[in-house]
Amino acid sequence: MKVNWKIVVIVFVVLIFAGIYSYRKIEYKRNNGVYTLGEITSVHLARNGWKIHVNYRFSRREFSIYTIVFFEGFSPRNIGRRYFVKILPENPGDGLILVPGVEVPDSVQLAPDNGWSEDWMKEHFPKAVEYVYDTR
Repeated sequence: MKVNWKIVVIVFVVLIFAGIYSYRKIEYKRNNGVYTLGEITSVHLARNGWKIHVNYRFSRREFSIYTIVFFEGFSPRNIGRRYFVKILPENPGDGLILVPGVEVPDSVQLAPDNGWSEDWMKEHFPKAVEYVYDTR
C-alpha cells in the first residue's frame, strides 16, 4: 500500500495550526476575560472527560453552553451547583473557562451585569483566579 505523504503532511500541519489556535484562544480568554456565575444544568460522562452544561448571565443576556472538563470531582451530583466562569466580554457566548475547584458561596447571589474584574476576584476569591492560571 502506497502512502500519500502530501496528505499526511497536510493533515499534520492542519492539526498543528488547530492546536495553536485553540491554545491562543484560551490564553486570550485567561488574560482578557471577566468572571461571572455559572450554574451546572447537566453532567454527562464523555469519551474525553465530563460534558458539563452551564447556564450563565452576562450583560443582561442568558447563555447556555457546554464544556468538557477533566476534573475528577465532577459527577451528576454537581447539577444545580454554582461555579465561577471566565468569559470574554466582547463575545460572552464563545466558550468559557469553568472554575470547578471553587464553588460560589451562598452569600453571592448575583454577578454584576458586566462580570467581575480580575482584580476584584483576586481580592475576594483568589483561589478561583489561581485555578484559572494553574491549568495551563
